[in-house]
Amino acid sequence: MFQTLKRGRRWLPFLLLACAVVIAVQVFNRVSLPKGVQVVTFEADMPRFGGWSAIDVDATGRQGWILNDGSFLARVAIARKDDDTIESLSLQPFGYLIAPIESADVSPTDTTYRDAEGLALAPDGGAFVQFERPPLLFHVTATDAVAPLSALQTGFPIGSNVGPEALAQDASGTLYTLPERPFPMRGPYTLWAQPPQGTWAPMLKIARKGRWRMTGADIGPDGALYLLERGITLGGFMSRVRRFSLDHPQSDAPLKGSVLYLSPPGRHGNLEGLSVWRDRADALRLLMVADDNHLPFQRGEIVEVTLR
Repeated sequence: MFQTLKRGRRWLPFLLLACAVVIAVQVFNRVSLPKGVQVVTFEADMPRFGGWSAIDVDATGRQGWILNDGSFLARVAIARKDDDTIESLSLQPFGYLIAPIESADVSPTDTTYRDAEGLALAPDGGAFVQFERPPLLFHVTATDAVAPLSALQTGFPIGSNVGPEALAQDASGTLYTLPERPFPMRGPYTLWAQPPQGTWAPMLKIARKGRWRMTGADIGPDGALYLLERGITLGGFMSRVRRFSLDHPQSDAPLKGSVLYLSPPGRHGNLEGLSVWRDRADALRLLMVADDNHLPFQRGEIVEVTLR
Protein backbone atom coordinates (compact mmCIF):
# COMPACT_ATOMS: atom_id res chain seq x y z
CA MET A 1 0.00 0.00 0.00
CA PHE A 2 2.90 2.36 0.79
CA GLN A 3 4.27 1.79 -2.70
CA THR A 4 0.85 2.60 -4.23
CA LEU A 5 0.65 5.89 -2.34
CA LYS A 6 4.19 6.71 -3.34
CA ARG A 7 3.44 6.11 -7.01
CA GLY A 8 0.30 8.25 -6.72
CA ARG A 9 2.31 11.12 -5.28
CA ARG A 10 4.70 10.83 -8.18
CA TRP A 11 1.90 11.82 -10.55
CA LEU A 12 0.62 14.67 -8.37
CA PRO A 13 2.91 17.40 -9.83
CA PHE A 14 1.87 16.44 -13.36
CA LEU A 15 -1.82 16.54 -12.43
CA LEU A 16 -1.41 19.94 -10.80
CA LEU A 17 0.46 21.19 -13.87
CA ALA A 18 -2.28 19.89 -16.17
CA CYS A 19 -4.96 21.64 -14.07
CA ALA A 20 -2.95 24.87 -14.16
CA VAL A 21 -2.64 24.66 -17.94
CA VAL A 22 -6.39 24.08 -18.35
CA ILE A 23 -7.20 27.07 -16.11
CA ALA A 24 -4.68 29.27 -17.95
CA VAL A 25 -6.18 28.31 -21.33
CA GLN A 26 -9.70 29.10 -20.06
CA VAL A 27 -8.66 32.50 -18.71
CA PHE A 28 -6.82 33.36 -21.95
CA ASN A 29 -9.78 32.35 -24.10
CA ARG A 30 -12.17 34.42 -21.97
CA VAL A 31 -10.16 37.64 -22.02
CA SER A 32 -8.83 37.44 -25.58
CA LEU A 33 -12.12 37.97 -27.37
CA PRO A 34 -11.88 38.49 -31.14
CA LYS A 35 -13.32 41.59 -32.75
CA GLY A 36 -17.08 41.46 -33.07
CA VAL A 37 -17.64 39.24 -30.00
CA GLN A 38 -19.24 40.78 -26.90
CA VAL A 39 -19.77 38.98 -23.58
CA VAL A 40 -22.06 40.44 -20.92
CA THR A 41 -22.43 38.94 -17.44
CA PHE A 42 -26.09 38.05 -16.88
CA GLU A 43 -27.07 38.16 -13.21
CA ALA A 44 -30.05 39.42 -11.21
CA ASP A 45 -31.46 39.17 -7.70
CA MET A 46 -34.53 37.23 -8.74
CA PRO A 47 -35.94 33.87 -7.55
CA ARG A 48 -34.88 30.99 -9.81
CA PHE A 49 -32.84 33.34 -12.01
CA GLY A 50 -30.60 31.35 -14.36
CA GLY A 51 -30.83 28.04 -16.16
CA TRP A 52 -31.63 29.90 -19.37
CA SER A 53 -32.42 27.64 -22.31
CA ALA A 54 -33.70 30.03 -25.00
CA ILE A 55 -33.85 33.68 -26.07
CA ASP A 56 -35.49 35.40 -29.04
CA VAL A 57 -35.50 39.11 -29.91
CA ASP A 58 -37.30 41.19 -32.50
CA ALA A 59 -35.86 42.79 -35.65
CA THR A 60 -34.39 45.68 -33.64
CA GLY A 61 -32.50 43.41 -31.24
CA ARG A 62 -33.98 45.33 -28.32
CA GLN A 63 -37.16 43.53 -27.27
CA GLY A 64 -37.97 39.87 -26.89
CA TRP A 65 -38.48 36.91 -24.59
CA ILE A 66 -36.21 34.68 -22.53
CA LEU A 67 -36.95 31.21 -21.12
CA ASN A 68 -35.32 28.86 -18.65
CA ASP A 69 -35.56 25.08 -18.49
CA GLY A 70 -37.73 25.32 -15.37
CA SER A 71 -40.43 26.89 -17.59
CA PHE A 72 -39.82 30.42 -16.22
CA LEU A 73 -40.65 32.96 -18.95
CA ALA A 74 -39.84 36.68 -19.01
CA ARG A 75 -39.84 39.60 -21.41
CA VAL A 76 -36.35 40.97 -22.01
CA ALA A 77 -35.40 44.54 -22.93
CA ILE A 78 -31.89 45.29 -24.23
CA ALA A 79 -30.48 48.82 -24.11
CA ARG A 80 -27.90 49.37 -26.85
CA LYS A 81 -25.24 51.97 -27.61
CA ASP A 82 -24.95 53.90 -30.89
CA ASP A 83 -22.98 51.02 -32.45
CA ASP A 84 -25.65 48.54 -31.29
CA THR A 85 -23.39 46.88 -28.70
CA ILE A 86 -25.23 45.82 -25.55
CA GLU A 87 -25.32 48.37 -22.74
CA SER A 88 -27.66 46.67 -20.27
CA LEU A 89 -30.49 44.14 -19.98
CA SER A 90 -33.68 44.13 -17.94
CA LEU A 91 -36.36 41.50 -17.38
CA GLN A 92 -40.10 41.71 -16.85
CA PRO A 93 -41.13 38.34 -15.37
CA PHE A 94 -44.14 36.64 -16.92
CA GLY A 95 -44.18 33.57 -14.69
CA TYR A 96 -43.92 29.80 -14.86
CA LEU A 97 -45.55 28.31 -17.93
CA ILE A 98 -47.53 25.62 -16.17
CA ALA A 99 -51.29 25.29 -16.24
CA PRO A 100 -52.45 27.02 -14.17
CA ILE A 101 -49.60 29.53 -14.47
CA GLU A 102 -47.84 30.17 -11.19
CA SER A 103 -46.86 33.66 -10.15
CA ALA A 104 -43.28 34.76 -10.80
CA ASP A 105 -42.24 34.47 -7.12
CA VAL A 106 -43.62 30.97 -6.54
CA SER A 107 -41.73 27.87 -7.58
CA PRO A 108 -43.72 25.47 -9.75
CA THR A 109 -45.05 22.36 -8.08
CA ASP A 110 -45.86 20.31 -11.17
CA THR A 111 -42.58 18.89 -12.54
CA THR A 112 -44.25 17.19 -15.52
CA TYR A 113 -44.11 20.30 -17.71
CA ARG A 114 -40.87 21.89 -16.54
CA ASP A 115 -38.45 20.93 -19.31
CA ALA A 116 -38.96 24.04 -21.46
CA GLU A 117 -36.34 24.36 -24.20
CA GLY A 118 -37.66 26.09 -27.35
CA LEU A 119 -38.76 29.70 -27.81
CA ALA A 120 -39.87 31.80 -30.79
CA LEU A 121 -41.47 35.22 -31.10
CA ALA A 122 -45.12 35.08 -32.14
CA PRO A 123 -46.49 37.50 -34.78
CA ASP A 124 -48.78 39.09 -32.15
CA GLY A 125 -45.82 40.02 -29.94
CA GLY A 126 -46.28 37.00 -27.71
CA ALA A 127 -44.19 33.83 -27.73
CA PHE A 128 -44.27 30.18 -28.74
CA VAL A 129 -42.79 27.86 -26.12
CA GLN A 130 -41.71 24.27 -26.83
CA PHE A 131 -41.38 21.65 -24.09
CA GLU A 132 -39.03 18.69 -24.45
CA ARG A 133 -40.86 16.34 -22.09
CA PRO A 134 -43.60 15.91 -23.09
CA PRO A 135 -43.04 17.43 -26.54
CA LEU A 136 -45.77 20.08 -26.48
CA LEU A 137 -46.11 23.57 -27.96
CA PHE A 138 -47.83 26.54 -26.27
CA HIS A 139 -48.69 30.05 -27.44
CA VAL A 140 -48.35 32.89 -24.94
CA THR A 141 -50.31 35.77 -26.47
CA ALA A 142 -49.55 39.47 -26.18
CA THR A 143 -52.47 39.70 -23.75
CA ASP A 144 -50.85 37.09 -21.46
CA ALA A 145 -53.27 34.31 -22.37
CA VAL A 146 -51.84 30.80 -22.80
CA ALA A 147 -53.14 28.33 -25.37
CA PRO A 148 -51.86 24.80 -26.12
CA LEU A 149 -51.19 24.44 -29.85
CA SER A 150 -49.90 20.99 -30.75
CA ALA A 151 -48.09 17.87 -29.63
CA LEU A 152 -45.05 16.49 -31.40
CA GLN A 153 -44.76 12.81 -30.59
CA THR A 154 -43.89 10.83 -33.72
CA GLY A 155 -40.14 10.49 -34.25
CA PHE A 156 -39.15 11.72 -30.81
CA PRO A 157 -38.33 9.02 -28.26
CA ILE A 158 -39.44 9.68 -24.69
CA GLY A 159 -36.42 10.30 -22.46
CA SER A 160 -33.95 12.85 -21.22
CA ASN A 161 -32.18 15.07 -23.79
CA VAL A 162 -33.68 13.40 -26.86
CA GLY A 163 -36.84 15.47 -27.34
CA PRO A 164 -37.25 18.79 -29.20
CA GLU A 165 -34.57 21.22 -28.04
CA ALA A 166 -35.07 24.35 -30.15
CA LEU A 167 -37.86 26.28 -31.81
CA ALA A 168 -37.74 28.77 -34.70
CA GLN A 169 -40.22 30.52 -36.99
CA ASP A 170 -39.81 31.95 -40.49
CA ALA A 171 -41.53 34.91 -42.14
CA SER A 172 -44.36 32.72 -43.44
CA GLY A 173 -45.28 31.57 -39.94
CA THR A 174 -43.86 28.05 -40.33
CA LEU A 175 -42.39 26.67 -37.11
CA TYR A 176 -39.28 24.46 -36.97
CA THR A 177 -37.82 22.22 -34.28
CA LEU A 178 -34.98 19.71 -33.82
CA PRO A 179 -33.95 17.22 -31.12
CA GLU A 180 -30.87 17.82 -28.98
CA ARG A 181 -29.28 14.67 -30.34
CA PRO A 182 -30.20 12.43 -33.26
CA PHE A 183 -32.11 9.21 -32.85
CA PRO A 184 -30.47 6.83 -33.53
CA MET A 185 -27.47 8.42 -31.85
CA ARG A 186 -25.03 8.24 -34.80
CA GLY A 187 -27.50 9.47 -37.38
CA PRO A 188 -28.17 13.00 -38.66
CA TYR A 189 -30.53 15.52 -37.08
CA THR A 190 -34.07 15.69 -38.44
CA LEU A 191 -35.54 19.15 -38.96
CA TRP A 192 -39.30 19.15 -38.34
CA ALA A 193 -41.64 21.81 -39.72
CA GLN A 194 -45.21 22.87 -39.00
CA PRO A 195 -46.77 25.37 -41.46
CA PRO A 196 -49.64 27.62 -40.30
CA GLN A 197 -52.78 25.51 -39.82
CA GLY A 198 -50.66 22.46 -40.67
CA THR A 199 -49.22 19.50 -38.78
CA TRP A 200 -45.66 18.61 -37.80
CA ALA A 201 -43.72 16.64 -40.42
CA PRO A 202 -40.02 15.83 -41.03
CA MET A 203 -38.52 18.28 -43.55
CA LEU A 204 -34.83 17.50 -44.08
CA LYS A 205 -31.71 15.99 -42.52
CA ILE A 206 -28.78 17.90 -41.02
CA ALA A 207 -25.38 16.26 -40.75
CA ARG A 208 -23.87 15.76 -37.31
CA LYS A 209 -20.19 15.04 -36.79
CA GLY A 210 -18.27 14.30 -33.62
CA ARG A 211 -19.60 15.00 -30.15
CA TRP A 212 -21.46 18.21 -30.98
CA ARG A 213 -25.00 18.49 -29.65
CA MET A 214 -27.64 20.91 -30.87
CA THR A 215 -28.73 23.48 -28.25
CA GLY A 216 -30.47 26.28 -30.14
CA ALA A 217 -31.79 27.36 -33.53
CA ASP A 218 -33.28 30.34 -35.30
CA ILE A 219 -34.41 31.44 -38.74
CA GLY A 220 -32.48 34.60 -39.61
CA PRO A 221 -33.77 37.66 -41.45
CA ASP A 222 -32.13 36.16 -44.56
CA GLY A 223 -34.41 33.10 -44.35
CA ALA A 224 -31.56 30.72 -43.49
CA LEU A 225 -31.52 28.25 -40.60
CA TYR A 226 -28.93 28.97 -37.91
CA LEU A 227 -27.94 26.12 -35.60
CA LEU A 228 -26.15 26.51 -32.24
CA GLU A 229 -24.23 23.45 -31.06
CA ARG A 230 -22.25 22.61 -27.92
CA GLY A 231 -19.13 20.53 -27.36
CA ILE A 232 -17.64 19.61 -23.98
CA THR A 233 -13.89 19.23 -23.42
CA LEU A 234 -11.56 19.12 -20.41
CA GLY A 235 -10.92 22.81 -21.06
CA GLY A 236 -14.61 23.73 -20.82
CA PHE A 237 -17.50 24.27 -23.20
CA MET A 238 -17.05 24.91 -26.91
CA SER A 239 -19.76 26.43 -29.10
CA ARG A 240 -20.30 26.72 -32.82
CA VAL A 241 -22.97 28.17 -35.09
CA ARG A 242 -23.72 26.73 -38.52
CA ARG A 243 -25.90 28.23 -41.27
CA PHE A 244 -28.09 26.22 -43.67
CA SER A 245 -29.99 27.33 -46.75
CA LEU A 246 -33.59 26.11 -46.83
CA ASP A 247 -33.97 26.77 -50.56
CA HIS A 248 -33.81 23.04 -51.36
CA PRO A 249 -35.84 21.36 -48.62
CA GLN A 250 -36.31 18.11 -50.55
CA SER A 251 -32.61 17.17 -50.49
CA ASP A 252 -32.11 13.54 -49.43
CA ALA A 253 -28.48 13.96 -48.35
CA PRO A 254 -27.88 15.46 -44.88
CA LEU A 255 -26.96 19.15 -45.16
CA LYS A 256 -23.55 20.13 -43.78
CA GLY A 257 -24.00 23.90 -43.68
CA SER A 258 -21.24 26.44 -43.13
CA VAL A 259 -19.56 27.22 -39.80
CA LEU A 260 -19.94 30.92 -38.93
CA TYR A 261 -18.58 30.93 -35.39
CA LEU A 262 -16.46 28.48 -33.41
CA SER A 263 -15.33 29.23 -29.86
CA PRO A 264 -12.33 27.57 -28.20
CA PRO A 265 -12.74 25.67 -24.91
CA GLY A 266 -13.65 27.85 -21.94
CA ARG A 267 -14.30 31.10 -23.82
CA HIS A 268 -18.03 30.97 -23.08
CA GLY A 269 -20.32 29.14 -20.73
CA ASN A 270 -22.93 26.59 -21.74
CA LEU A 271 -24.51 28.53 -24.62
CA GLU A 272 -28.04 27.32 -25.39
CA GLY A 273 -30.43 29.94 -26.79
CA LEU A 274 -29.85 31.62 -30.17
CA SER A 275 -31.51 34.62 -31.83
CA VAL A 276 -30.37 36.11 -35.16
CA TRP A 277 -31.11 39.73 -36.08
CA ARG A 278 -29.73 42.47 -38.38
CA ASP A 279 -28.25 45.66 -36.88
CA ARG A 280 -28.39 49.22 -38.22
CA ALA A 281 -25.11 48.69 -40.09
CA ASP A 282 -26.78 45.79 -41.99
CA ALA A 283 -24.65 43.16 -40.22
CA LEU A 284 -26.16 39.94 -38.91
CA ARG A 285 -25.77 39.35 -35.18
CA LEU A 286 -25.91 36.08 -33.25
CA LEU A 287 -27.36 36.67 -29.77
CA MET A 288 -26.88 33.75 -27.37
CA VAL A 289 -27.50 33.04 -23.69
CA ALA A 290 -25.64 30.65 -21.38
CA ASP A 291 -27.31 28.09 -19.13
CA ASP A 292 -25.59 28.07 -15.73
CA ASN A 293 -27.75 25.14 -14.53
CA HIS A 294 -28.18 27.12 -11.27
CA LEU A 295 -24.64 26.09 -10.29
CA PRO A 296 -22.17 28.57 -8.72
CA PHE A 297 -19.21 27.37 -10.80
CA GLN A 298 -20.98 27.88 -14.14
CA ARG A 299 -21.47 31.27 -15.80
CA GLY A 300 -24.62 33.15 -16.67
CA GLU A 301 -23.85 35.37 -19.63
CA ILE A 302 -25.14 36.89 -22.83
CA VAL A 303 -22.89 36.51 -25.88
CA GLU A 304 -23.35 38.43 -29.12
CA VAL A 305 -21.32 37.80 -32.29
CA THR A 306 -21.39 40.28 -35.16
CA LEU A 307 -20.88 38.65 -38.55
CA ARG A 308 -18.84 40.68 -41.03
